[in-house]
Amino acid sequence: MSRIRTIKPEFWTSEQVISCSPLARLLFIGLWNFCDDNGVHPASYVRIKAEVFPVDSFTLDEIKKCITELINNDLLREYVVENKTYWIVTGWKTHQRIDKPTYRHPLPQSQLKTISDNSTTTPRAIEDMSSSTLGIVEDSSTTEWKGMEGKGKDKEICEVKTSPCSDSEKKSSANTQEIFEHWQTVMNHPRAKLDSKRKHKITQAFKLGYSLEELKQAINGCSKTPFNMGENDRKEIYDDIELIFRDAVHIDRFIRNAENISLSQSQGYTSNIMTGVV
Repeated sequence: MSRIRTIKPEFWTSEQVISCSPLARLLFIGLWNFCDDNGVHPASYVRIKAEVFPVDSFTLDEIKKCITELINNDLLREYVVENKTYWIVTGWKTHQRIDKPTYRHPLPQSQLKTISDNSTTTPRAIEDMSSSTLGIVEDSSTTEWKGMEGKGKDKEICEVKTSPCSDSEKKSSANTQEIFEHWQTVMNHPRAKLDSKRKHKITQAFKLGYSLEELKQAINGCSKTPFNMGENDRKEIYDDIELIFRDAVHIDRFIRNAENISLSQSQGYTSNIMTGVV
């Protein structure tokens, strides 16, 4: 059953939203009406097309492309529970306030190791679903979702190991810190903090296969991109590390910007030498 949802004014200027095509934005809003009160919807392109665009001639490939955009921009997450796939709106509990919520679909399970229950007490089901968080127990260092606060969390308690870091982990941590400090210097954000979201994006960029120097180059490229530095209709600066490392498309574009600027500067220097002006 469809539901009334709220659209906040800041939706229209969100960096994540404006990175999507207009059709993807409209599909995103329409999807809210058909999610359950946890922001969860079955991952079916046929179903969402029929719900949001029942009389329009959009193809399933177009719908799939829109959903992919939303996932790539961290507006949706896709997950599987008992061989069924679902989409969940990532910022749901921050932006939607629902009285007497009801839930039709399961929430994502933690991918961490679940501690076995050796007690004689029967594990309780998750009871408190009215928390301001999504009710997902996750390691905060690897995801933007927070753990559940309140009662009924015995079932999906996750093991957190406190063993000493390996050499590779220490190197990874040092590289993450180096990238963050480079961004602070280049973008002039000396008071910025390396929170879990920024750390996750940097780590994700390394996992995509980019080197330390390539990621520094992407930061440099962003700092030289006029649109991101405020030369846009809104006169706003878009320089956060989460935007620069949002996905491979963003990283590649900023690296190209840095390379093009370096080439332009090199050509200009050569021209000056040839004309006797240095």
